[in-house]
Amino acid sequence: MSLADRVALLRKGRFIQYDAPEKIYEHPVNAYVAEFIGGMNVLPLNDRLAGILQEQLGVKVSTGEKLFGFRPEHTAISDTRGIPVRVLGGEFRGEKWVYVVDLGLDRPAKIFSQSRIQADTTIRILPRRLYFFGEDESTTRIEEIV
Repeated sequence: MSLADRVALLRKGRFIQYDAPEKIYEHPVNAYVAEFIGGMNVLPLNDRLAGILQEQLGVKVSTGEKLFGFRPEHTAISDTRGIPVRVLGGEFRGEKWVYVVDLGLDRPAKIFSQSRIQADTTIRILPRRLYFFGEDESTTRIEEIV
């Protein structure tokens, strides 16, 4: 992405997004692009998680939104509010730690932190931005978390 003014993404021989790299990163047209460019955590939504998002972050899940996503680098650890997760393990990468966390879904997510966290610790994560995707995996909306 650092070598081009514009990037064209194809999937199965079809163009799915063509734009400046930063626009694709910030506004992916679907879940595939979100995961491919920037390694977003794209996870299934369920009633339990929808309740947590509303109660902890003030974000209401709309009918038809089946997936949600957040980027590891846009996630902070919070003492007061956020999505409860269990740390499965971590790896030191110089200026940051990369953690694999369990949200109680069918697959884990990754987060970044400057701090060391022990495995099997339950923490709260606070994504700065949440992406929502519909049944066809197209992006339905982007929510900024304050």
